[in-house]
Amino acid sequence: MRMPNPPGPREDTGVEKTLRRAAGLLLLLLVLLAPVLVLLSYPSCLLVASVSAALLPAVSRHPDRRAKALFMACSLAAFAAFLVSYLQVGVGPFQVPGGFSNEFRQLHRALPPAAP
Repeated sequence: MRMPNPPGPREDTGVEKTLRRAAGLLLLLLVLLAPVLVLLSYPSCLLVASVSAALLPAVSRHPDRRAKALFMACSLAAFAAFLVSYLQVGVGPFQVPGGFSNEFRQLHRALPPAAP
């Protein structure tokens, strides 16, 4: 009795190619949307970080360098947007002379508490 030939190298089907292309488009969309979301609200930072953490294992196993580059671009763009937003909104009012102190005095008619 003759044994069947062992299967050859795995060939991509049309579905796998479509899924791979869709994954690239989704990563590209995430690269474009992540900075906008981060600039709109701080809680979206948690959403973007969660999506990045969930995608990390799949992207690290992906054979295509393009997917890894898009993932890194998404992560760096989200981090840069967070840093810009934090420096402009979170820290900016404290860096101008009397910025936060003036606002505190106007609202509470008292001196702000001393820094620890």
